[in-house]
Amino acid sequence: MATGIKETAHTVEAASVMKLLPARPRLLALGEPTHGEDTLLDLRNELFRQLVEQECYRTIAIESDCMMGLVVDDYVTSGTGTPDEVMEQGFSHGWGASAANRELVRWLRAYNDGRPASEQLRFAGFDGPLEITGVASPRQALTALHGYLSTRVDADLLPCTGETLDRLLGADDRWTNPAAMMDPARSVGQSAEARELRLLADDLAALLDAQTPTASCSSRTPREASATISSPVCRGASEAREASRSSTANTSAQHRAPPPGANW
Repeated sequence: MATGIKETAHTVEAASVMKLLPARPRLLALGEPTHGEDTLLDLRNELFRQLVEQECYRTIAIESDCMMGLVVDDYVTSGTGTPDEVMEQGFSHGWGASAANRELVRWLRAYNDGRPASEQLRFAGFDGPLEITGVASPRQALTALHGYLSTRVDADLLPCTGETLDRLLGADDRWTNPAAMMDPARSVGQSAEARELRLLADDLAALLDAQTPTASCSSRTPREASATISSPVCRGASEAREASRSSTANTSAQHRAPPPGANW
């Protein structure tokens, strides 16, 4: 029977963490007691490295915008962009300023360099594209979802064209007006364009749900199909579906990872 801290405390390392669990989980979620403390994130980075090397985990997901996270994933898998661009454009809530997050991105990129796609590590965000005082334009989510479907289904199945989306979206800055937080009359979410976009987002999401089995797996062996479900295109489309629903819904009042993964 445990009687003191020495009996209840455990070293924070992969082997000790795994011993606490009855079986190796496909998704391992770990929490942090506070935000903005790089010491805890340094510990997270070291633990993730151990989980990769000792337990074969291949994805890390953090509490950050799921759409912005695609920027980080593109960089760590293919080298797209520069480190400064990725830290500025790939994280929400100001997390890109964290030295520990920059080190995580650097290590992921270094690990993946020269490795085939099947052996690369992946990055994802699991927050909706929402900030405290406003939401981003749903352009990225809606256009990504529409673009994914337009290359995989007949044009007559799509509820609209890309040009229609662009017209309804208009200027991006009108979606991010902080004044709408205190004055609903300033919100673009009450406009006719936003109401139409919500209907189109639902139609696009329903089409993705209906077409995913054939869009993802046709003309592929089971092993190839499994890899495709983990691809950045499929993952991006799924995130775009959820993001398009949340971003267009929340503007009126003023959110895959390849297995297995560690979730912070």
